[in-house]
Parts: sequence; C-alpha cells; structure tokens
Amino acid sequence: SPGRQPDFRRTAVAARGELKTLGTSTMSAATSSKSWFVNLPVAAKLRVLIVASNLVTLVVGGVCTATLVAMDAHWGIIALPLSVAAFSVVYGFTMGGYVVKTVIKPFEDLTEGMSKIADGIYDLEVGHTERDDEIGEMCRALEKAKKASFLLKELREEGQRRQELHDRQLSELAARFERQIRQGPPGARIDA
Repeated sequence: SPGRQPDFRRTAVAARGELKTLGTSTMSAATSSKSWFVNLPVAAKLRVLIVASNLVTLVVGGVCTATLVAMDAHWGIIALPLSVAAFSVVYGFTMGGYVVKTVIKPFEDLTEGMSKIADGIYDLEVGHTERDDEIGEMCRALEKAKKASFLLKELREEGQRRQELHDRQLSELAARFERQIRQGPPGARIDA
C-alpha cells in the first residue's frame, strides 16, 4: 500500500535466514557429494559446474526477487533481478555450450584417441590439429605418438619375423648337421 513503509529490518533478517539455510544445505550436499564429483572425468566436472553456476544464478535472482516482493517494491524494480537472472542463465548456457564445443569435446576426443593408441588401434583420425592453442599442440603430439607407436609396432613385428626366420634357419642347419654326422664324412666307411 502507498502509505505503508516497508519493514527493511524484518525483510533483511528473513533474507539472511534464507541465504543461511541455502548455504548450509549446499555445504552439506557438497560435503556428501564430494567423492562422486572428484571421480568424474574433467569434461563431466565442467558440465556440472556450468549447470551449477546457472542454478546459483537462478536462486540468487529468485531470492532478490522474493526480497523485493516482500518489501512490497514496485513491479519495475522487481523485474530487474528477474531480467538479470534470466539473461545470466541464457548467457551462461550459451557460454557453456561454447566451452563444451571448443574445450570439453576436444579433450574427450584426445582421451579417446589415447585410449585407442594404448589398445593398439592406429586407424584413427586425430582432429583439432589445426588449432593454434594448447589443445592443438596436444592433438599434434598425439598424432606424432600415433605414428611413433605404429612404427614401433611395425619394428617389433619385423623383429619377430626375423627372429622366427633365424630360429627356422638354425633348426634346419642343426638338422642338416645331425644328418651329416650320422652319415659320416663323404667316402668314409663305417664298420659295424
């Protein structure tokens, strides 16, 4: 009502109580959920943080709006934190999508490529090598590692083939030598 003055002290105490409750529940949830978060891959951690930051923005905007409504503020003033929160969430998800596309996805591709190379799969295309940042450097290094690992595999296989050929030749030589020993020298007579 126009003649009534808002009770700022009561509103501030109520808002502090809501924030304290929110902070306490967030702290206890964070403590109990620490182990699952720590064990997530980096890409998943970033995704969780993006969503969490947007949820925090929504909560803060909601608390500000609730406080202004409780103070019986004008609708134009109430719309401001709502607008800021909505813009922040849209911006947060847009930037989150950009981070996922330009940072998280390349790291996931790198991880997949390294796993394939470790498993002996060399028929893979290493992407993102054209980038001029650290991700591009890592991708170019992965491409080198792929080529070096493939060459090492080929050298090992060639060494194994040579060893098998060498072993076979030694066996044949030993068998021939044994036959010659049994037969004796050419033209020699063996008395029985």
